[in-house]
Amino acid sequence: MIDNLNENFAGQFRHSQYLAQVIAAMQDHRDAPGQRLILRTVPDDSNVSVAALGTYEGRVTLPANTRLFALSGTSAEAAGFDLQLRQTANGAAYFGKRTFFSNATGSAAGSTPQNPQHFLARPLLIVAPGDLLIQIWNRAAVPNAIQLVLWFAGPEDAQ
Repeated sequence: MIDNLNENFAGQFRHSQYLAQVIAAMQDHRDAPGQRLILRTVPDDSNVSVAALGTYEGRVTLPANTRLFALSGTSAEAAGFDLQLRQTANGAAYFGKRTFFSNATGSAAGSTPQNPQHFLARPLLIVAPGDLLIQIWNRAAVPNAIQLVLWFAGPEDAQ
């Protein structure tokens, strides 16, 4: 049970219409037995630097019917990074085009996260086989230590 996803969970977004939409969209997962919070990071090690103006692709494997409901992330450089989420099953991209990380994570470039996570207005349903490709583009002209955390609701037996 994801009992910590409630109206008091999201700091400054508390009691907002936006968070109310997220909570309503996640109601089935919040009520279903055997659901738990699953966190995945990309890159999967801390302090990984992406080359100057370079790219990084990571893959996250999850059980089918898991839902991505929030993102958080950091960038050591003020230039930040762009990202895109793509399901490998059907090639569908979550964002219409690659997007600047602070628009998707609620974090300011070159600083610590301002909010623990940015809730997606529409949780992303992960379809079978459950692979999610995360693409990162470093916008800095120097190596950039990047960390993206994906917040999922999924089956309790997920590894």
